[in-house]
Amino acid sequence: MQIVGHRGASAVAPENTLAAIRSALETGYGFEVDLQLLRTQEVVVLHDETLWRTATAHSWSSWLGGVVDSGVLRTPVSELSLEEVRAVDVGDAARVPTFAEALSLLRHPPPLKGGGGGGGGGGGGGGGGPRLVHCFAEIKAEGAAPGAGFDERLTAASAAAVLPSQLSWISFSLGRCAPASTSSGACRSTPPSSSRTSAARRTRIDLNADPAVVSAELAEWLHARGMRLAVWAPAENDVWEHMDRCGVDYFTSNLPLGLRRWDTERGSPGP
Repeated sequence: MQIVGHRGASAVAPENTLAAIRSALETGYGFEVDLQLLRTQEVVVLHDETLWRTATAHSWSSWLGGVVDSGVLRTPVSELSLEEVRAVDVGDAARVPTFAEALSLLRHPPPLKGGGGGGGGGGGGGGGGPRLVHCFAEIKAEGAAPGAGFDERLTAASAAAVLPSQLSWISFSLGRCAPASTSSGACRSTPPSSSRTSAARRTRIDLNADPAVVSAELAEWLHARGMRLAVWAPAENDVWEHMDRCGVDYFTSNLPLGLRRWDTERGSPGP
């Protein structure tokens, strides 16, 4: 089971920052990020439609002191320029990174700390070969219509930076995700229940499922058909142990210390 950092190692660094991504990679794990499109057409790594939560969670003094206009923090980033977004401290003096910067770390990950992460890791470890880790990129930008430039920028950036096998697109919007799946064939989505089966067959988009239904039989059934199983579930000891026993391929977590310690101690290879 490969462990993936939710918004990077967000338990130890501000979410969706290069510091969080780097921390996940240094431990041997892949990462999941969220993508938004700016008014100036750059794709950035940010979960919310505004900067308000991530900026004020760490940096009250910055905007209260007048360094950043609080109005900017409440403005949808789709209406902001990269310069305006970069002016905001989103924690520990970090700035919102671009998707290209995140992919650069994926392509050239930092050295592993202490000889590598745990057994499952992110495909890292020692050896003389290149270290391949995985990224799940969630497409946000709900206000950006498919085909309005966002999809082209996503596919162009990823094609230039990483191997297709290193990247999976995910989204809660079928319309948002379908264009990327057409070009890459590695997309995840949760379409409306009434169209799940037909949409999955037509677009090759995988469907969402409750982690409670995950079993060894389900994992075996998927693996026999050439598919992999990724879960987003609570980072609790009994949960991650159950997922590991079932044969889950990817377990996404904020990477709390307990999970990283357990992964190091189990010492089993990832898929």
